[in-house]
Formats: sequence, C-alpha cells, structure tokens
Amino acid sequence: MSKRASGHHNHQNEDNWRSILSSALDETWCPSLQEAIEKLPLDELDRHLVFEQLHHFRAKLLLPVLKKGSAELRAYHDDHPDFLAAIHSFTLDQPCLFELVSQQYLNNPSARQADGEVSDGLSKVLPYVKLLLKALRSLPEEFHYKGQVFRFLPERHDNLAKRFNPGRFFFRYAFNCTRSREAASRAAANIITAGGTVWQINTAGDAYNISFCAASPLEEDVLLPPLTCLEVVSCHLATETDPDIIIFEQVGMPVGCPVEGCDQILRLQDVPGHVSQHFPSYWSFLPGDDQLLIQGFVPERELRVLASLLKTPAQVRGLEMTGTDLSDTGAAILAEAVKHNQQLLQLSLRANLIAKRGAVALADVLKGCALQQLDLSGNEIGERGVEALSEALRANPSLQALDLSNNRLGPPGIICLADALRRNRNTTLRRLMLGNNNIGPEGSQILAAVLKKNSTLIELALDLNSIGDKGAEAFGEALNSNHSLTFLDFSNNGIKGPGTAALSKGLKHNSTLRQLKLELNPMAAGGASSLADGLKQHPTLTLLDLRLADLGDEGVGQLMEAVKSSQVLQHLDMSYNQIQNRGALALADAMRSSRLQDIILRTNQVGDAGVTALAEVLQKHKTLLHLALDNNQITQLGATALARALHKNRSLQFLALDLNCIRDEGAAQLAQALKQNRSLLTLRVSSNEIGEEGATALADALRQNHTLQNLAVSSNNIGQHGATALASALRENRILSSLDVRLNGIGNLGVTSLADALRQNQTLQHLAVGNNQIQRQGAEALAEALKENRSLQHLDVRFNDIGDLGAAALTDALKDNQTLRHLGVASSEVGQFGKASLADMMQKRMLARHHCMSLGSHPVKRKPPPPACEIQ
Repeated sequence: MSKRASGHHNHQNEDNWRSILSSALDETWCPSLQEAIEKLPLDELDRHLVFEQLHHFRAKLLLPVLKKGSAELRAYHDDHPDFLAAIHSFTLDQPCLFELVSQQYLNNPSARQADGEVSDGLSKVLPYVKLLLKALRSLPEEFHYKGQVFRFLPERHDNLAKRFNPGRFFFRYAFNCTRSREAASRAAANIITAGGTVWQINTAGDAYNISFCAASPLEEDVLLPPLTCLEVVSCHLATETDPDIIIFEQVGMPVGCPVEGCDQILRLQDVPGHVSQHFPSYWSFLPGDDQLLIQGFVPERELRVLASLLKTPAQVRGLEMTGTDLSDTGAAILAEAVKHNQQLLQLSLRANLIAKRGAVALADVLKGCALQQLDLSGNEIGERGVEALSEALRANPSLQALDLSNNRLGPPGIICLADALRRNRNTTLRRLMLGNNNIGPEGSQILAAVLKKNSTLIELALDLNSIGDKGAEAFGEALNSNHSLTFLDFSNNGIKGPGTAALSKGLKHNSTLRQLKLELNPMAAGGASSLADGLKQHPTLTLLDLRLADLGDEGVGQLMEAVKSSQVLQHLDMSYNQIQNRGALALADAMRSSRLQDIILRTNQVGDAGVTALAEVLQKHKTLLHLALDNNQITQLGATALARALHKNRSLQFLALDLNCIRDEGAAQLAQALKQNRSLLTLRVSSNEIGEEGATALADALRQNHTLQNLAVSSNNIGQHGATALASALRENRILSSLDVRLNGIGNLGVTSLADALRQNQTLQHLAVGNNQIQRQGAEALAEALKENRSLQHLDVRFNDIGDLGAAALTDALKDNQTLRHLGVASSEVGQFGKASLADMMQKRMLARHHCMSLGSHPVKRKPPPPACEIQ
C-alpha cells in the first residue's frame, strides 16, 4: 500500500490536489470529471440535477462503503481511528465532495484557491477518494444487476410533464435508490403521502446491486456508472391513488468521437453511425443489425480510428472489410483492437492482401475473443498462416464458421487444419470453407480421414480443389461413418464416373446430409446412374446441384428414377446440361410423385414439347414454387401451355422465361392467365421479342392481378406505346413493387408516361429504365416525379443520354426526396458538371445517414434518419 493510499502522506511533498483527484478519477468509470461536466449539453436546471445525483452518490454509497468497504479501507480506519469521524463530519457538513470540488475549483475560476491554500478538510478528504473509488471498482461480480428498478424521490415536481417528456435525455451520476416491483405497491401509500415520484429504470445491465447499503429492507439499491444516459420513455402523472411514475430507458454512457478533431459527445450506440459519417463514400453502418461495412482502400489513419472504435463497448457485432488493402500491417492493427472486444461476433476480411504475418496476428486474437464467424477468403495466408490459425483453433472457445477459401493453403495447410480438428473433438467450429486451395487428392484423403470421427462440423466447402476421383473416393468412405455433415460442396473438382460412384456408395449409409453440390463435375450419364442409386432411399437430402455435369437426356433419365422415390428432395438444379425434350419428359414424369419446390433448367435445349409436358404436371402440382426455364427453345406454344397451367396452379410463385421466343402471342397468353392466377409473385419474360401488343396485354393484366410483385420485360421491343400502357396500369395497380423495362426503346415519351404514373403510384420500389434512349426531357420528368413520389427506392437510368441538365434535375429532386436509396447513372452521357452535382448530392445524403441524435436538453422527436442514396 502506498503512502498516499494509506493516508501517511506529507502535504508538502506530494502532488497537488488536482493530481490526486485526477489519479482517483482515472481509476473509475469516468476518466475526467471536469471534461465530462463541461461537455455535457445541459441547461442550468439539468446541471443542478446532476449535482443532486452526486449528492446521492455521496450520501447513499460513499459513506456506507467507508464503513463496509474493502480490507484496505478497514485497515486504513484501524490506523487512523479519528479519520473516519473527520471524513463523516466533513461530508455531512459540506456539500457533496465532488460537487464542492467541481463548483469551487473547476467551474468557478475566480473562487479557485492556490494549490498551497487547500483547506485542511479537503487535504484530508482528497487522498481518501482514491481508496473509496478503488473499493467501488472492486465490487464482486455477483452484485451485477439486470432488470427493472425503481427510484423513489421524496418530493414531487410540479412540471413533470414538461420536464420529463418522452424522448428527452438525462445524464445521471452514480446512485439510484430503488424499490423492487413487488414492494412498489406497498410503498405507494408512503410515496403518495410524501408527495413523491417513482422512477422506473429499464437497465441495460451496466448496473451494480448494492442493496447491502440500503436503508430499508424493501429497497434494491443499484449503482449506475457516472454519466449514464437515461432516455424518458413515458411520464404518467399522479392520480388520487397512484404516485407519479416516470419510466426511463438506460441507453448507455456518452463517449467522445474517436475521429481526431471531432469533439462530438455521443450516446454509445450512436458512435458507429457517427464515425461512418466521417467517411461516407465507403463506410456504412447498419444499426438494425449492428453491422459496419467498409469497402475500398482504407488509409492507416482511418484504420486507427476503426481500431479506437472497436476498443469501446459500442455495439458493433459485425465488421465487413472487403478489398480495403489491409495487408499484414493493417491486419495487425485490427487484431490488436479486436483482441479484447467481446461485442464483435462476425469479422469478414475478404480480399485484403493478408499474408502470413497478418494471419499470425489474427490467430492470436482467436485464442480468447468472442468471434463466432471469421472470413479470410481471397487472401494469401499460405501454409504458415494456416498453421498459426490451426493452432489457435485448439484454444478457441467460440468460433463457429471459418472461411479460408482462395488462400493457397495446399496439402500442407490442410494437414494443419486436419490436425486441429482431430485433436480438439469438442470444438465449436461448425462451418469450414476451403474452396480454391489446390489441396488435391492428398489433402482430400487427410481431411476425409478426420471426418470419419469428427462429430461437430456440419458444413464443408471444397470447391475448385482438384480432388478428382481419388479425393471423391476418400470422402465417399467418410460419409459412411460421418453423422454430422449436412452440407458438402464438391463443385469444379474434376470428379467423373468413378468418383461419383464412390460418393453414391457413401450416401447409401449416410442419414444426415441435406445439401450436395456437384456443379462442374463431368460425371456424364454413367455418373448420374451411380448417383441415382445412392439417392433413391436417402432420407434427408433436400438440395442437389448438378449444373454443368454433362448429364444430357440419358443422365436426366437415370436421375429421375431416384427423384420419383424421394419425398424429401426440394431443390434440383440441372442448368447447362444439354437437356432436350426427352429429358424434360422424364422430369415431368418424376414430378408427379415428387415434392420438389424448385426446378432450375437454365440454358438447356428444352422445346415446346418438353415444356408442355412440364406444364401438364404443373396444373395439379401442389409444392412447386420456383420454375426457371431461361435460355431454352420455348416459343408461343410453350408459353400457351404454361399459361393453361397458371390458370389452375395455386402454388407457383416464380416463373422465369428469359431468353426464349414467346413473342406477343405468348405474352398475351401469360397475361390472360395472370388475371386469374393468385399465387405468382415474379414473372420474367426478358429477351423474348415482345412488342407493343404483348406489353399492352401485360399492362391490362396488371389492372386485375393482385399478387404479382415483380415484372421483368427488359431487352424486348415494347417501345413508347408499350411503356405508356404499363404506366397507365401502374396508376391503378397497388401491388407491383419492381418493374424492369431496360433496353426497350421507350424514349422520352415512354419514360415521361412512367414518371407521370409515379406521381400516383406509391407501391413501386424498383424501376429500371436503363438503355432506352432517354435524354434530358425524360430525366427532368423523372426528377419532377421524384419530388412527389414516396415509395421508389431504386431507380436505374444507366446508359442513357441525360446530359448535365438531366443530371442536375435529378440532383435537385433528391433534395426533396428522402426515400430513394439507389440511383444508377453510370455510363450515361453526363459531363463533368453533372457528375460533380451528383457527387455533391451523394455526399450530403450520405452525411445525413444515421445522424447523431441530439443529447441536449431540448425534446427529441423520434424520426428515423433519412436513408443513404447510393449513386452509381
């Protein structure tokens, strides 16, 4: 114990009283009482309440701790039996100690005494402050308090409703004398008799139960940290039988902005959003999810601001930094900040040039932090980096997902990871992504051997790793005994017939796998036959991805035998497989007894006959939700068959027919079906040679349809008349939220019609009119509509000729419009003036995002912050 702590000090030889007080305060929750008080945005009445709270702090806590404090305090009392009486007398006879110091020496320069003229009372009290606060800081964990608490005020305020209006903020120092909910009713009579007020405080956990100091057994005394910020939720005025009740929400302590030169005092939860405003072009904070997103190069100065932010208790639960060029140096700075952060749960550092040294720094973090997800994909950590991470995994208590895709790990790196998984069988790791690491057959065999005994890993991605048939054989054996994996990704691994047969053999004895991705593996018909054999009785597989697998009609026919018998398969993707009508007929036959929900057949060679077979089954099918037939050989005949199905089907929600040739007649048939269909939410008919007649038919359907939300007719030839027809429908339709008419030659007249419709329509959120020969007049029409429209969030006018004046008009409209979040103008004919106007508006809109709510003494109106408008 130091001389100063024990009280054996010589006033002539020790630091002046300011140093003593500063030293004491540095060891408490508030680093500087003077600075904190000066920066609080309080009026004089509120400042008086702060000092009143300080008085409660002294009267209800400091004095009891003097009597019941730590052994160090008691020893001090034993050594100085007369000191306790002196302290007790001084603090009772004088105003609150902290109030006295603040008012006499910090806030009133004219009354400030010289250091050598400190009164005997203060010279005795100040050294003791350090011991008092040290004792408070040592309160044990069991005193940590959560829940609702009540504070009794012995006197009633006449202007409660005015002072404690909802949304107002108050800063409280330290002590709140509270009553439990159970005791509140019994205490009500006394409260009313005394003319009192009950404060109900909804705490956020930053409180300590100090009931051992309570004067009454009914009281549950709680210590709140100095400068705790309380927001008024409601104020209930007293009746004849009830007391006044003010309900507060504890919203945290105000902190300073970590950006140099910014002296803004903020609520803790506002800090991430406020910091993001300093770097609006590439920082974005999503307060609902507590996610901070940063894209683009980050200089070291700004990286250190981020590090400072992460060292605070601010609620940043997710941090995503993509392409910020952190390198090893930046990763080390970030790692040091994350090391002691217990709030951050998700960290994504994709494509950041992180090599071995950065991986070693992050590995050190993993040993004790609270991270649950770590994404290091697209870096260069190599064998040595993964060795450090693997060692850290053995000691990590929380990590659930690790993505090391595209990191040049090679077989040696996989050996390290496999060893970590083998040694720590109780690891929390559930998801491991290792795509594009050239692990080859050797690494596959090592990892597969671990999977035979591992019981915690549920997702494993090994896409683009050249594992070949040898690696597939090893994993096939692992599936025989593994009972935890639910997701496997073997995409693009050169697996052919023998490898597929080995995987199929493993599936026969596996009862847990739910999703299997085999995209870009040339299994051909032989491999499809083997796979079907393993899938026929599989009890859990719900997703099968077989894109680019060289299936052909023969392979599809083999697989459909398994689909017929499966009652669990829901998602089947066979895009890019040269499937023709015969394969589609086999699929249609299998659908009759299956429970498929999603069928994806993009970029095949299915014609009208195949689509007609599918459409027949679709009429009665009750589970299919998603059907994608983009880029096949479907004409108006196939569209007519699908339209007949839509008349009767009541389950399909998504139909994609892009890149076919249904033309006006096919569009008209589909439109007629839409008048009766009540399930379809999305219809895509882009690139189908649809003209004005087809667009007019679709527009007529929109007047009667009350379910369709998304319509895409881009890359057709609907022209200005087709756009005008759709615009007329938008005036009546109240359901459609997305309309895509890009590449349709609608011109100024067409876009003007759509703009006029936007004045009345208040449901459309996405409008894409890019590449339509729109000029200044069209842009001005859209701008005028934006001034009145309050629903549109995304507007795409890219690849047009709007010019500087058109850009200026849109810029001017954004001053009034606060709902548009994305404005696409890239590659439009805009000069330097137009680009500058848009850039300036983007800056202002970004600065308005997540504005810092005032902490002043004036009432705060609860209005959501204006969203950011991203301009591209």
